[in-house]
Amino acid sequence: MWNHLPFDLLAHIFSFLPPDSLARAKTACRYWQTCATSMVGHHQPWFVALPTRSRGLCCYLHNPNVDRWHELSLEFQPEPTRPVAPIGSLILSRPADSTALQLAMCNPFTQEFRYLPMLKIARTNPAVGVVILGPTQHSPFLHFRVYVAGGMAAAPRGSATYVPTVEVYDSEDDAWKIAGPMPVEFAVRLTVWTPNESVYSKGVLYWMTSARAYSIMGFEIKSNKWQELSVPIADKLEFAALAQLNGRLTLFGGRSCGGDACVWELDERHVWCLKEKMPVELGRRILGGRASWAATKCARGDGALFLYRDLGSGMAVWREVGERGGWEWFWVEGCCSIKGKQVQNLPVKGVLIHPNLAPSYAAARNGPMDFALSDCLHIIEAAMISARKNRPPTKVLKTAAKHYKGKIRIVSRSRVRNLARVVWSSVARDTLRKLINTIREYLNWWFESQRLTQHVQKVIESTAQAVPVQLKIQAEK
Repeated sequence: MWNHLPFDLLAHIFSFLPPDSLARAKTACRYWQTCATSMVGHHQPWFVALPTRSRGLCCYLHNPNVDRWHELSLEFQPEPTRPVAPIGSLILSRPADSTALQLAMCNPFTQEFRYLPMLKIARTNPAVGVVILGPTQHSPFLHFRVYVAGGMAAAPRGSATYVPTVEVYDSEDDAWKIAGPMPVEFAVRLTVWTPNESVYSKGVLYWMTSARAYSIMGFEIKSNKWQELSVPIADKLEFAALAQLNGRLTLFGGRSCGGDACVWELDERHVWCLKEKMPVELGRRILGGRASWAATKCARGDGALFLYRDLGSGMAVWREVGERGGWEWFWVEGCCSIKGKQVQNLPVKGVLIHPNLAPSYAAARNGPMDFALSDCLHIIEAAMISARKNRPPTKVLKTAAKHYKGKIRIVSRSRVRNLARVVWSSVARDTLRKLINTIREYLNWWFESQRLTQHVQKVIESTAQAVPVQLKIQAEK
C-alpha cells in the first residue's frame, strides 16, 4: 500500500516526521528517498555551535524537535575551522588559526570535508558572501556562488596593500574568477570592519560594517555596483546584525546601556520600518545581568533568528510559526550538560542548517582521503538496484570500481560498525548498518552468479587501495 501512495500524500505524511525519522525513511526505497528529500525545508533548522578557539575538534548541536543538545566530533577535519555561512546542509568555513583565506565545505553529519580551490589572489581577512541559486541541473547538489571582496595582499618590498577586486566561485565550475573592480574605500571598510557575515536579498549582497557607527555595504551582483545603506539609530546601537526574512532585508539591533532590542525591515522605498521588539524578559536573560549588547551574536536562516552570547548562556529565538506566517519569541536553554556530563562554557559561533545524511557537494569533487561512508553507499546503490531486477550490474560495478580506485581501504568488520556510528546514532541509528548488509547481500548474489574463481576480497583488494569504508564480501568458489 505504501508503495502506491500519491507523491503529495506521502510528502504530507513525511512533513510530520522529525529529521532523524525522515533520514531513516529515506533509506527504505528510491521513491521514499525522493519524497523525503523534498521535505527537508519543512523542518526547523538545527543550531550548530562551533568553538571559536582551538579547544578540541568537536561542535555542539541543538535539535529543536526534541529540545536536546548533542556533541559531534569534527576529527575528520584536518584543522580547526570557524564557520562563514551555511549552504543547505553544509557549512562554509575557514581556518580558525589563520588570517589568510582558505575556504572549505563540510557536512558535520556525514563527516564530508573538502577545501575549495585557492583564490586567484591570496587575500587576508576579506569579506565573504554566499548566494544560493537553487538545485543544480541533473544533480542533487545545490548550485551556489561564493563572493570574496577586499582583503589585503602582499605587495613588493614586503609590504601589504588592500585588494580592490571581487572574486567569485561557482560550484558548477569549481573555479574562481575575477568578477570586477570595487572602490578602494569599500575594500578598506570590508577588510577592517566587517565580521564576514553576509545576507543576500533581491540581487544584492549586504555586509554590516562597524566603523564608528554601523552602516551597510551592498554589492549589486548583476551590475557590479556598490552602495551604502544607513542603519536606523546607528549611533545608539551596541550590536547590529543583518538577516533575510520572508524575502526582505531585516536588521536586529540592541541599544546601548542594555536598552531595547528591536527588529527593523527594509521596505520597497528603502526605508527602515520597526517590525518587532524583543520581550523585556528575554532581553534580560540574553544580557545575563550585563548592561551591554556588545557580546551578542546572531545566527539566522529563512524563518528563524537566533540570538546568543556563548555556548551555555541560552538563546532567544524569533521564529515563524503556523501556516499564517506569524512570528513568536522562544527561549532555548544553553548547552550545560550532555547525557549527564558537564560541558564547559565556551565562546562559539553558530549557524543554522538542516540535517542531511545524503552524499553532498562536499564530497562530489573530493580527493582520496576526504570520502565518507555515505559516498560509497551512494555509488553502489545503482548496482544494488540492478541486482534487484536480476540484471548483472557489470557496467555499474566497473564504473564504481574505477571511480573509487585508490580510495577504498579494506578494514575489519568492527571498523565498519565504528564508521557507521560516526554518522551519529541519533540520526542514522542502525539503519545505515542494515543498508550495508543489504548491499553486501546483493553483491554476494551477483558475484556468485558470475561463478568467480577468486575470493571476492582479493578482487576488491587488487582493484582499490585506500578508502574510508569497507564492504566485506564473502563468496564461494
